[in-house]
Amino acid sequence: HRGIIDKYIGDAIMAYWGPPFTEHGEQARLACLAAIEMTDRGAALRTELPELIGVRAVPSDCDVRIGIATGEVLVGSIGSDVMMSYTVMGDAVNLASRLEGANKFYGSHALVSAPTVAAAGEAIAFREIDSLVVVGQSHAESVFEIIGRKDEMAPEQTKLLARYAEGL
Repeated sequence: HRGIIDKYIGDAIMAYWGPPFTEHGEQARLACLAAIEMTDRGAALRTELPELIGVRAVPSDCDVRIGIATGEVLVGSIGSDVMMSYTVMGDAVNLASRLEGANKFYGSHALVSAPTVAAAGEAIAFREIDSLVVVGQSHAESVFEIIGRKDEMAPEQTKLLARYAEGL
């Protein structure tokens, strides 16, 4: 979905959406669509991984966890004369990383910030999970889980999301 893979950090992938690769109004939606597809492919990866890495069984629990935050970031070539990297830095990057880790606590696969929900548009279904203060911040952030594409949801799922929102 036109995201840019910035770097690999251990078993994690850092990616971003933004100019000049994507238009301003579509970044959050494209990131959420990528998260939905990555989550959907997680089960297949767990079965294919042993063959890909040449072992009989996956050595540890392989799960997909994604964090997405929308906001202003510093973008550009960062480094020194010896080594440069075109990357992104800022509070939104830190928040996305913290949301990725929070999935383990909530038992979810893809958590996003409130600005991401607002910018993603009507194509994606979300449910509010909690309000939390992440490391490095002093104010609470509303956190949402990506449920899926709205046009692929069964009527029962839509009704359940509405009831969940009422209860919350």
